[in-house]
Amino acid sequence: MLVSPVPVQTNCLREIYILSPRGEPIISKVYRKHESIPGIADVFFRTIKTKTCPPFFHHEGVNFIWIQREGGLVLFTYSRENLSPSFVAELLHRIAGLIADYIGELSEAGIKRNQNLVYELFDETVDDGYVQSTSSEYLKPYISNEPVAAGGKARSDGAGVWQAETLDSQTPVQSPNPNLSIIDRNLGGRQRRNDVFADVVEHLNVTFFASGEMHSQEVSG
Repeated sequence: MLVSPVPVQTNCLREIYILSPRGEPIISKVYRKHESIPGIADVFFRTIKTKTCPPFFHHEGVNFIWIQREGGLVLFTYSRENLSPSFVAELLHRIAGLIADYIGELSEAGIKRNQNLVYELFDETVDDGYVQSTSSEYLKPYISNEPVAAGGKARSDGAGVWQAETLDSQTPVQSPNPNLSIIDRNLGGRQRRNDVFADVVEHLNVTFFASGEMHSQEVSG
């Protein structure tokens, strides 16, 4: 059980990292920049290399949750608040499966070749720190990047597909063709449109009187 002096809060994520077996950050997705901790990846990797650490541990006021996957890849996140360890560990496993589902493999080389696609998956899976969906089928209409195979070419005969269950469904995704990545199956041989997607962030500031009546409001962003 993780212990923190901060009261229990909702499962809001600050950052998610994917590290190589050498501790190199391959992917570093920041969801709440003002709450991120500089250099946290180095602190985490030194800790797990110098002592035996369970999947959930507390170190110098920070709660860490991590998993290790194929080829020694490490996915981890952290928080100063109390998160649900089982929920976050399951989420990390689902994200790993989702990446393999879209790029056809879960490897350091595969992730580096498809960084744009992987970052897009992180954007669609978690919004402002809160989980939206890890369903491969649900996310297909929102993913615009194509998987890149070895040699820098768009994948046309991708590797095997990971059949991970999703957080919002207990039924594994059934692949109509296990030899293609999920995007190749979705395109059906058609060319993808050149679409541009942007996130619009707005802040609402409202002031109330002690009686509960609204005094003023302002929207910025």
